[in-house]
Amino acid sequence: MTPGDPSPSRGAPAAAPLRTRDQESDAEDHAAGLDHGVECHMEWTRRLLRVAARGDAPTDDIVGPDAHERCAFGLWMAAQREWCEGVDEDAAARAFASHRDMHDAAGAIAAACGHGRPPDAALHDRFEAEQRTLYASLSRIKTLALARAAHRDALTGLATRQALGIEVDRTWRIARRRGHDVAVLLIDVDHFKEVNDTHGHPVGDRTLQEIARALAACARAGEPVLRYGGEEFLVLLIAAGLPSAAIAGHRFLDAVRSSAASAAAARGPVTASGGLALMDGPDGVAEAIERADRALYRAKRAGRDRLCWGNEPA
Repeated sequence: MTPGDPSPSRGAPAAAPLRTRDQESDAEDHAAGLDHGVECHMEWTRRLLRVAARGDAPTDDIVGPDAHERCAFGLWMAAQREWCEGVDEDAAARAFASHRDMHDAAGAIAAACGHGRPPDAALHDRFEAEQRTLYASLSRIKTLALARAAHRDALTGLATRQALGIEVDRTWRIARRRGHDVAVLLIDVDHFKEVNDTHGHPVGDRTLQEIARALAACARAGEPVLRYGGEEFLVLLIAAGLPSAAIAGHRFLDAVRSSAASAAAARGPVTASGGLALMDGPDGVAEAIERADRALYRAKRAGRDRLCWGNEPA
């Protein structure tokens, strides 16, 4: 099936970037908020030290049963939980658990001091260990958030191939937690060169933007969509085996056909070809991409507008 060409408008303006700067600003704002939260936590730690060293009266955010929810940093974490988990679910879980456990140790230290007893050394060790875990987890969240924001395609707003390592690591851990596999789906827009050659790059850019929107909307939670290069996209699918991944792959190709790019086409829908392959592990992404690329080649050779898969060479 040959896709139609989007109807051109003479002198059409160039396509505007899709939220790339907004995404960078959003990540920077969250990172700044995290830094401020850490500063609040450091001030809380200084107050705890004054309780232990000078006998100051402890406040509810030190000794209360829900102290970890009352402190300024705990309030920030509660408000930003969804964002933290979206960046790195494992690091977020470690941060929340270590923050709670650190408060438990702090409360026990303050209680011992309040009764005129020196705190047990094990409590100090526990407090320090949980605080180290907290800081390490928060540092990972901040680093990943800024790195992902930096690797954004200026045209589509999708992650670029430079972000592949970050996305593979994150997606693999989510999939393993669910007991599922990760599959690489390569999508190539059929006959896209004809769009650029016939109608110019501004129309081609808008076509890519609409396809990117459709693919991003089709992805499920935890499944990143990347602009892999030119008119090629890469999706990391979380699926229970290859048959399940193939169903998802067809769903993405259907999304291209029903996208706004197809609605604007003059001679039928814009279509895409896809190649699919399962990953053997987080370190096997390059090999999986090679197999997916061979499958994509088979799809093109068979007439395009279709999905091919399999772990055997073409």
